[in-house]
Amino acid sequence: MSEATQQEKDLVSIFRGRIKDLPIDEEQLHEQHMLRWIRAREGDLAKAEDMFRRHMEWRKTNGIGPSLLDWIPSVYLTDTYSAKFCGYDTSGSPIVLFTFGLWDLRPALARGEKENVRRYKDQSLERTMKLMKLYENQRQYHKNMLSNFPEKVTQFNCICDWTGFSLRYIMSKEVVEIILEAARSFEANYPETLKAAYNINCPKVFDVLFKLVKPFLSERTLSKIFIYDSNEAKWKHDMLKTLPADQIPVRYGGTREIMWELADLNFDLQQDGSFFEEIFENSPRRNDDQEIEEKEGFKKVLVESFDKVSIPLVIVSPRTIMKWKVKVDKPSGEIDFSIHCDNVKRNERETCIEKKNVKQDSGNMNCERAGSYWVTFSNSGIEMDDIKTVWYKLSLDVPE
Repeated sequence: MSEATQQEKDLVSIFRGRIKDLPIDEEQLHEQHMLRWIRAREGDLAKAEDMFRRHMEWRKTNGIGPSLLDWIPSVYLTDTYSAKFCGYDTSGSPIVLFTFGLWDLRPALARGEKENVRRYKDQSLERTMKLMKLYENQRQYHKNMLSNFPEKVTQFNCICDWTGFSLRYIMSKEVVEIILEAARSFEANYPETLKAAYNINCPKVFDVLFKLVKPFLSERTLSKIFIYDSNEAKWKHDMLKTLPADQIPVRYGGTREIMWELADLNFDLQQDGSFFEEIFENSPRRNDDQEIEEKEGFKKVLVESFDKVSIPLVIVSPRTIMKWKVKVDKPSGEIDFSIHCDNVKRNERETCIEKKNVKQDSGNMNCERAGSYWVTFSNSGIEMDDIKTVWYKLSLDVPE
């Protein structure tokens, strides 16, 4: 967030006096944080004061504080609704990844987790705010590692991947209410904290959702939201203009090979600077679940329930060796994997390889004859909304 002008500094001084009866800590009283509320209300101190008082009451009513940061969400929530910390931009603003395209809230509601979904959302935002403070606290460590040490960090970046988003996700009134409440709550309680939101791989039906949410977002917030379709060249180019490549995951055009689940971060153990060595020096530690999916050359495909996706391959030379590597993302589990070839003489498609309930697999096959081959992933899951995320890599060794 830009520095305060002299006029804004004067407003901050007056604003502090108007809310001095509230139990506010030194962090909240910092000029940059006070400025967020003033700018959100375009310099109207009466409106800014009302907004801030409502926010403090909201924190008290909803238990927003240390206990929420320490709350442990269910494995179901963290596995199904992933929120990952990627790193920081050059000004210390955290970069967070949300795979919203896979966030179908209906199963969570069916499990009776509505309140936990709300808490998980609040915790994700609070932990993102905590990441800002963590950056500030590193002044005594690694000063040569970071290009800029701002006195105060107040904003974050997010990459929102909408791959897999379906209109049926929002055909539930209860789901829509949760989404709209999340938008209202963000505007009311985290003003001016968004630096940039890159919404990528947005299908056409995304427009339906955005039209629902847009009326609840301020013009200031809307100006920081960027929407892209599946044209990777465009959104990768735009993100890399403002975000460091070494802080963006490989699959999104960067070189980052490590990400951390927001819910898993232990802030008490990350105050001594070692965490920053891992972020900025690319420590070799990896999350095993990312080892395959983030390697260069792997492609991703989403397979909906009771559906299949086939990848065509043309084999020009007999005795070509086809090689494959496959992994299914957690928590989506297992996929049926098969390879077929067209037998032109018999006018039929033959099964070369067929495997059931594959979680991870690699192998090779001698393609004895030239022709059309098909690598197929089939989702035979019993749940209607069990979308499988499959990462695969195919290669051909052509004989000399």
